[in-house]
Amino acid sequence: MQNHPFAWRLLFRDTTGLPELEAHHRRMRAEARELLARILVEHFHVDPAEAAPIAEFLRSAIVGIALWWLENPYLTRQQILDTAEKLVTGALTGTGPS
Repeated sequence: MQNHPFAWRLLFRDTTGLPELEAHHRRMRAEARELLARILVEHFHVDPAEAAPIAEFLRSAIVGIALWWLENPYLTRQQILDTAEKLVTGALTGTGPS
């Protein structure tokens, strides 16, 4: 990401214009959401009915922090990863069986 910030912006920013690029972004978001939902159900025992919106929340948050980092590169990659881990862990607290 640090070596090719334009490529990362192209991958993660919302697009307008080229239908092929927009279709690719929709597929990419859907695949990420489906993978996260499956992980939530299988490893965190999240109710399958709740998994998709929680997965979308996490997917959006991860993309958001990555895009924020592009504009605020004073933090190290490890600091961003540590912060993301804390946020995801916090978001998942209480999503498992009670």
